Amino acid sequence: MMIFVSGYQRSGTTLLRRLLCGYPKTHVLHEARLIRGAKSKQQLLMRFKSHKIEKHDNFGEKLPYASPKGSDAIGDMMRWIKFFGEKGRILHIVRHPIAVAISNCKRWPNKGTHVPLRNYTDGVPRVIDFVNENPKICMNVIYEELVTEPDRVLAEILNFCNLKCNKELIKKMKNAPLRYFPNINADRAYAYKNEVKDYKIKQKYIPYEEVLERIKNGKSSGNRV
Repeated sequence: MMIFVSGYQRSGTTLLRRLLCGYPKTHVLHEARLIRGAKSKQQLLMRFKSHKIEKHDNFGEKLPYASPKGSDAIGDMMRWIKFFGEKGRILHIVRHPIAVAISNCKRWPNKGTHVPLRNYTDGVPRVIDFVNENPKICMNVIYEELVTEPDRVLAEILNFCNLKCNKELIKKMKNAPLRYFPNINADRAYAYKNEVKDYKIKQKYIPYEEVLERIKNGKSSGNRV
């Protein structure tokens, strides 16, 4: 199976990649950018071969996005679908916008929260819609559910990817990145109330309940708060 991991930057793409790499004979490359510029399936596979993935039955790459309209992510996904069709899978991970903005600030202190919140609001809903339009190949993964209910979510991911699934395999997948499973506040609507105050976040952003509703039922109003 050819697996592509996507998500707005600092949304948990690295966590999802490491979990997948815990599955036997599976290796997802870290931001190799092989999909970008590839003109054919054969050319892309040659690029993968240069990374010595022959011993793996399942492989792919993870590549986060940060463009204002999510255009780079949608372009990557369209190429993946064009090259691999139903033999490929795309996993798009979505995380609370405030958590994403704060993580971006910690990673790039000089950028502030304005740009990631604006680009998240403008781009993530469009990518979610694209994923929803291609349900046989694409799947939205909710970060908070992945870290609070990893057994259930990993089972759903493996079944979606047509990979063997049992308790031992899931346990093996979780072992490597255990430090990534913090105690996430399950009340997503108010989970980051203090952080909004501490980081003096005043700009508008899409409410997370709107994002989750979009994942579940398609397009929502997309109102900003």
